[in-house]
Amino acid sequence: MAIPLRAQFSNFIGYILCMVVFLAVFYKNIWQARSLPFLSQELFYENGTVYDQLRILNDKFEVDPELLRKEGLPFYAGSWVVQLLTTNLGLGATFTHLLLWNRHDMRNAWTWMAPSELKRMLKNFDIRFWKDEGKRDQADFDEDIDPHYREMLKYPDAPNSWYLVCLIVSIIMALVIIYKTDSTLPWWGFIIALLLAVLSILFFGTLYAITGLQFIIQPFVQMIGGFIHPGKPMANMYFVLFSYNSVNQALLLSRDLKIAQYTKLPPRAAFTAQIIGTLFGAVLNYVLMNSIIDNQRPILLSVEGTNIWSGQQPQQYNSQAIAWGGLSHELFAVGQRYQFVAWAYVIGLFVPVPFWLAYRYFPKLRTDYLYTPVICYYIGWLCVGINSSIFTYFSVAWLSQWWLRTRYPQWFVKYNYIVAAALDGGTQGSGDCPHRVSF
Repeated sequence: MAIPLRAQFSNFIGYILCMVVFLAVFYKNIWQARSLPFLSQELFYENGTVYDQLRILNDKFEVDPELLRKEGLPFYAGSWVVQLLTTNLGLGATFTHLLLWNRHDMRNAWTWMAPSELKRMLKNFDIRFWKDEGKRDQADFDEDIDPHYREMLKYPDAPNSWYLVCLIVSIIMALVIIYKTDSTLPWWGFIIALLLAVLSILFFGTLYAITGLQFIIQPFVQMIGGFIHPGKPMANMYFVLFSYNSVNQALLLSRDLKIAQYTKLPPRAAFTAQIIGTLFGAVLNYVLMNSIIDNQRPILLSVEGTNIWSGQQPQQYNSQAIAWGGLSHELFAVGQRYQFVAWAYVIGLFVPVPFWLAYRYFPKLRTDYLYTPVICYYIGWLCVGINSSIFTYFSVAWLSQWWLRTRYPQWFVKYNYIVAAALDGGTQGSGDCPHRVSF
């Protein structure tokens, strides 16, 4: 109910194409799809049985070439290969699409990198961060200021120094962890993971803000980590932890700050609440995760799961750590079985260009109405789990964003988003514990 109709339309196109592509891959037996489960994120032997990953790893959890030679290379279900391919296609298209259509909107996100701005930040930085007054440079009489933001100018801001201290403490803790736990991830790999997260937050955060649809960039991050650290599944997991999870948490915290602005919560109070919530949430998630795994282990290990419990997120996280982290050159390099999965990212960079050119020279075609990254990404949408709720999802979306918006605009403006927030909150509350299995 809260996602714009334009984004829903592109989502729906991807949904239809998903069913067509999945059936075509299975019918044509591409990537030996018929000998493997139709929907699964696990790794398999050629005969369709689940691949025993431990048989190819040594005591350091690195791939042993001799053991791999005996076991043979694993296979992915055809639908999951499509998901990996179209995810990379959509992620690549995101960069080009935003630079073509929304470059002016993103320009302010880079202003902090200007030499004058960096100089000003260093000049105003006080190592005694606890004494920072949080003064703002922007005048409240500026007509271009968002009205919600104007109301927030009465409060002292949470200064950048507070966030910088959090970053420094987090980096120190992360470096201690990766070396004390024998993660096999070197310090320079950790730095690359952070830089990749910074770049991803800008682009995928922008797309999330525009469309309301959040992309899972984990496969892309695991691809980068796999080629940087070949033969090291454990290093790949840590690489994803500090890159993808950082992006995901940053988007959640940014969303909270937006809600705080709408509710006129003082920035420093919002910052404090986020820090406390993050620390408490980490402990709570750990306790709940152990409890869920202990009580629902057989279901979580199954390929199909149930309509309540599913282990698809941990399963795909694990299987991709083996495939990308341990076998990236054997499975995804040029000339290998799944080579087009990696090439899809490069191809995705060019996907938005024809649509942009078509709108520039033939604007009546309205190709500007399409979000090419969304279409590409959702071609692999139905790859795992129970998908019976998708039809209801689109039915409610079109009822809200088209029928109510056009037929009863006053009711839509007054109640639509309140009802959406209530339904979303109720759903999250009732499904909070089951959902945490994907943490």
